[in-house]
Amino acid sequence: MQTIADVIGCSKNTVSCALRNDSRISDKMKAEVRRVAKELGYRPNPLVSAHMQSLRKTHASAQAVNLAFLHSSAGEERWKERSFSVELFRGAEERASSLGYQLTPVWGAAPNMSSARLGSILKARGVRGLLIPLVEDTRLLRELNWDDFASAAMGFSLSDPPLHRAATFYQHAVPDALQYLQQAACARLGIIYSPKLKQQFDFAWEAGAAIAAAQCRHQKVPMYILRRDRIQPQSLLKWLRQYQIDGLISAGTRGIGWTVGKIREQLPAAFRHLSVLAERWEMDEGFVSGYYDRDWAGIGAAAVDLVVSQLYRNEYGIPAKQKTLLIEGEWRLNFGADPV
Repeated sequence: MQTIADVIGCSKNTVSCALRNDSRISDKMKAEVRRVAKELGYRPNPLVSAHMQSLRKTHASAQAVNLAFLHSSAGEERWKERSFSVELFRGAEERASSLGYQLTPVWGAAPNMSSARLGSILKARGVRGLLIPLVEDTRLLRELNWDDFASAAMGFSLSDPPLHRAATFYQHAVPDALQYLQQAACARLGIIYSPKLKQQFDFAWEAGAAIAAAQCRHQKVPMYILRRDRIQPQSLLKWLRQYQIDGLISAGTRGIGWTVGKIREQLPAAFRHLSVLAERWEMDEGFVSGYYDRDWAGIGAAAVDLVVSQLYRNEYGIPAKQKTLLIEGEWRLNFGADPV
C-alpha cells in the first residue's frame, strides 16, 4: 500500500480506505487507487485483512458497529410470542456475540415511525448491520435508506428489496417425508399444498411434489396431489377416502393440522400426516404425526455471517446480485422410522 501511495502521492491510509471503499474517499481517488493497484499487481493478504478487522473491533468506541434484529410485529414484544422468532434471535445473538458484535431487537413498526426516523434511530445506536426476520409490514422497509447498512433477510417473507438471505432449504422436505411414510408402511400417498405460497417459498412445494411423484411412478406407488390454500374437514375426508390415502404430506395449506384433527377418528388407525410448516407443539398435541424442524437458530447464525462478511468488505446497500444461503431442515416424527 505504501508503494501505491508513493506512486499517487497520497498517504497509505488514503490507499487503505480507498481499497475498502470508504465513503470518506472521493470516487475519483478510489478509481485512481484501484488503477494503480491493478498496474502494480497489488493483492490484499486475507490473513492480514482479517487481523486488521479484529483490531478494529478490539478498539471499539462509542461508534462501535452494532447489529439490529429489525422486526415489524404488531407490538414491540410480539415477536417473542412466536417460537421461531425467538429461535432466530437466539441463534443470531449467539453468533453475533462470538464475533464481537452486539445484537438488539428494534421495533420498526412503532407508532408514528417513518423510514427517515427509523434510519436516524438505527444510526444513533451505532447500527450498521440489519437482520430482517418475518416481515409483517413492508412499507417502512421499502423507503429505508439501505445504503447506510449491510443487511440480510431471514426466511422468504421479504422479497423487496432483494437482500441477501438465509432460509430453509425446502426442496428435500417432501421427498424425504415420502420415504418416511413408506417406511411406516403407508401404501397410498397424498400431497396437499397451498398454491398461494409457491412463489414466496421459491416453488419448493412444486419441486418437492414433482420429485416425489417421479419416485412413486418409478416404484409404482399410488400418489395423489391436491393444490388447495384451505380445505374444510369433510372435503378433505372425501378426498382421502376417494383415493384411500393412508399417508399425507402437507405444506402451507392453512389450518391443515386442525382440519385433519377434526376427522382423525374417521381415518384408519395407521394414517400418518407429516406437515412441512407445522410446529413442534402441533405434533405434541397430536395434530400431526411429524413436522419439519427448520433450524431457526442456524438460520439466525447464518444471517449474521452474511451481514458480518459484508461489513468486513465494507459493502453496504442493496446488493447487485442477491445471495441465498439455504439451511437443511430435519423431520421430527412421533412414529418409528429410520432417518433417510
